[in-house]
Amino acid sequence: MLKQIRFLTIVIFSTFTLSTFAGNGLKLSCQTLPELFRAYLHRHYSSKKFDDELKKKVVEQYIKLLDPYKSLFIESEIATIKTDIFKSFEGMSRNDCTTLLKLNETATQRAIDTQKIVKEFLGPNYKIDEATELQFDPEKRGFQKTAEGRTDLIK
Repeated sequence: MLKQIRFLTIVIFSTFTLSTFAGNGLKLSCQTLPELFRAYLHRHYSSKKFDDELKKKVVEQYIKLLDPYKSLFIESEIATIKTDIFKSFEGMSRNDCTTLLKLNETATQRAIDTQKIVKEFLGPNYKIDEATELQFDPEKRGFQKTAEGRTDLIK
């Protein structure tokens, strides 16, 4: 079932990240999501309803796709994002994906900001601090609690 949830999550995520790059071919849009949900549920062996439990799993997977290294958002933002995405499923059926579009814009801007921080930090005066310990596993590290913690993580 986890594979199917990941598939559904990838479809949602792709709608807002890849559709910008689509040429004249098929474009994923908010309008296509309800039909994709119906097709998914129709063919899935155990999930036949898009209930709150399945929505929560999709939200969790969406966040993992959006911020896999837990470096773009802080803990309190993630709590808000979870609630907002969960509520946005109703809007999708009315072709309203404002929440997801704004979230994608924020994630994109955070990635740009991160790049600027890294470039500045790794400037000509950068020296390796050999005493620094790094935690690369985002599951062990978790989301940072503050914006300053997020900036420190990036450095």
